[in-house]
Amino acid sequence: MLGLFGLPAFETNAQRRERLDRRRAEREERLATAVHWTPDAKWGDRLTFTADSYRPTSLFDVEPLTRIDPRAAEPSQLAVSPDGRWAYCEKVLPRGHKLETYCGKRRGNVAFDGPVLIPALHSWRDWAGTRNEEPWMSITPMELLSLRPGTRKARGRVVVAGLGLGHQLIEVSRRRQVTSIVLVERDAALVEWIFPRLAPHLGMPVEVIVGDAFKVLPQLTADVALVDIFPGYGGNVWYTRTPNIRTIWCWGGANV
Repeated sequence: MLGLFGLPAFETNAQRRERLDRRRAEREERLATAVHWTPDAKWGDRLTFTADSYRPTSLFDVEPLTRIDPRAAEPSQLAVSPDGRWAYCEKVLPRGHKLETYCGKRRGNVAFDGPVLIPALHSWRDWAGTRNEEPWMSITPMELLSLRPGTRKARGRVVVAGLGLGHQLIEVSRRRQVTSIVLVERDAALVEWIFPRLAPHLGMPVEVIVGDAFKVLPQLTADVALVDIFPGYGGNVWYTRTPNIRTIWCWGGANV
């Protein structure tokens, strides 16, 4: 009979030590194969990178947070928006800890051979002021790899819908094929708080429109729109008619 998770129902101490030793050996073998992270890294179902090569953009000067739950953070470990609805932190991902990655319907994971900092944005309070601390976005390899196909489509006049932590906006602004950028974000407070922090990293001026993308995009003219306004990854589709935008890419819309 098997117990939970397929483990023996009556595992002895010796069996447990043997199992844990085997896992540690497998992990060390994997971490020994770590390669440098680059913006052009290809997706795979088992990625392993060197920690010193992964340096996502830091937007606020905060002390590292060693716990996953930001509710346990000290004030020095958080940057909270003036309206109290958003919180930024930089979480320490331990050596060898695995994070999920996706490519269309395929799943994988990524690990680092040392600790790395992961910038994260949390919805700290809702519109009524009630605390919820829900994660909104983090700069993990999954985010970077899944946004990259959209970024590579950017050329001419580009609309970026959804601000988040601004990674895609930064990358688009640095592409020589892009001539102008419009950011559409419905949360004015988020724009006022985050956008000034992004300005030093942008490669060109960005026009900002505060509004609902479903209402704003049909009124705009552009070559490409990159839409990341969805609560989760996978199966995202843009149904609203936008007659003056040639190409619309949706985060998580790939079926490969």
